[in-house]
Amino acid sequence: EANQTLIVSLSNQFADNLTFGVSVKYFGHSRTSTMGSVNGLDSKNAFLFDIGALYSISLNPGHSKNGFDLSLGAAFQNFGTDYKEKDDYFDTDYKYVRLPRFLKFGFAFNAQIKNASGSNDIEAVFTGQYKWLTNPSKSERTNVDYWGGGAEFTIKDIFIARAGFFQTPEYWIIYN
Repeated sequence: EANQTLIVSLSNQFADNLTFGVSVKYFGHSRTSTMGSVNGLDSKNAFLFDIGALYSISLNPGHSKNGFDLSLGAAFQNFGTDYKEKDDYFDTDYKYVRLPRFLKFGFAFNAQIKNASGSNDIEAVFTGQYKWLTNPSKSERTNVDYWGGGAEFTIKDIFIARAGFFQTPEYWIIYN
């Protein structure tokens, strides 16, 4: 089996701190036999769009050599045409396959402590995101919120430590 995705993206800075972007995606799926021919799966490919904005703020106090930056972002993901596929082993008609569509918000805070020569002694990045499933199935109506966060610390470009988490709304038998 193979997924094919072709993406073309464009972005443009519209103001000093504001950037908008759009991606157009062409998505398809197929099943291929070992001989290289399509075997039993055909799809009506989907055209999908991602639209987003990024707002960046420099929080440098006065003329400090240290850097503090905050970036805020929002995006609509996977909006577009319906995706359909037909599995010749089980069906003769194309069936709608729901692709997840999301509304996403996020931030990144970057702090840089520089030495007298202007290179970084310490850098820290903190990130967070919220993702909302906008087209849940009936069984997912209460499971639409995704959360994530992370941090990265760098000392003199020698030591780097990263930590992060991502919380899905689904509950598993093994963990909550």
